[in-house]
Amino acid sequence: MKWAVSNALAQRWQNYSPVQRVFAALGLLLGVIAICMAVLIATELIAKNLIKPWTTGQKDTQKPSQGTIEQGRYLAQVGNCAACHTARGGQDFAGGKAIHTPFGAVYTSNITP
Repeated sequence: MKWAVSNALAQRWQNYSPVQRVFAALGLLLGVIAICMAVLIATELIAKNLIKPWTTGQKDTQKPSQGTIEQGRYLAQVGNCAACHTARGGQDFAGGKAIHTPFGAVYTSNITP
């Protein structure tokens, strides 16, 4: 199963005509260029402080109200977040649970406060 996707893509590529291969390669190239441009623009905006980077490490100075905390607790229960974000025998919502997929294990993240 692991190689089925890559084999299918290789077979599909071999079935392309030379013209289709050129257009497929150009499409891939344009996609890579678009991603690079998006990264460069985001980096520039971060450098000019127009948007904040995700890893600022800044904390909110205002603490959430008790109502907000209770609403979050309710939503975590309704969404059954603990099912995926709690490893067997681990701390609640601490992550580390392995979810096995065809391309390897994905470990859930920590969502403790």
